[in-house]
Amino acid sequence: MYGERFDLLKVGKHLLVEVPQFAAESATFLAVAAVAQRFGDACSDVYFVSLNVTGKWADGVREGGFHYTAKQPQAHRKGTGRLSFHTIQLKTVWGRTAGGISYLNLFVKNLGKSGYPVGGLLGGGDHSSVTKPVLRCKRELVL
Repeated sequence: MYGERFDLLKVGKHLLVEVPQFAAESATFLAVAAVAQRFGDACSDVYFVSLNVTGKWADGVREGGFHYTAKQPQAHRKGTGRLSFHTIQLKTVWGRTAGGISYLNLFVKNLGKSGYPVGGLLGGGDHSSVTKPVLRCKRELVL
């Protein structure tokens, strides 16, 4: 939302988008949560393996919202195209690394145009705790 770039380094479930910010679950217009998993050693990359899009706006498009996993059958892994929720647009795309790891990418547009405060890691939420590398994986350059 603010044009920031960061690498997600913490595994687990993460709230990426929450409209409005700090809303009770029953009052949420849109929530996007993802499960991030690391494949390989403790310093390996982290990938999204599932995404859930829920809330009143998601229910307005499809009752129960949208749920994606990286391991969905091949026929369903082309990408969602842009899905509109009020003014916010989401697109989910399936990917696969050269090593065979299946993962999900999420593209989000117009978060700042929702007319509501936006929370979550991609909104106004604090992402500092999920961007810190494990101490033994921290790379330093000494000159």
